[in-house]
Amino acid sequence: MIPAPYLAVVSSDAPAGSLVYKLHAQDGDEGNNGEVEYFMSDGGEGRFEVDRKNGQVRTTGLPLQRDREYLLTVVAADRLGSRSAPVVVSVVAGARPPPVHQRLLHHRHT
Repeated sequence: MIPAPYLAVVSSDAPAGSLVYKLHAQDGDEGNNGEVEYFMSDGGEGRFEVDRKNGQVRTTGLPLQRDREYLLTVVAADRLGSRSAPVVVSVVAGARPPPVHQRLLHHRHT
């Protein structure tokens, strides 16, 4: 089963460090096994980065091409496994920042 993509919108004028999306993985494990880290495994052409600790997807400062979509693959991992999610980022014209969305990425071990 392929997960549905998470959708985000960012302005082509967004400065470096602009928040695009926030993923949150929920893990039922305790202690070190419950610590989730995030990383991007594919996509974005260096224009986006994922904060390892909090799952925030941000712009890097490289130019964003207007009317373009970038497909990112973001991974949430702990000591026992990982789960990936596609994030589609649409770039729109304008200087006004669009709303930021957050979606829960379920990550549980039994």
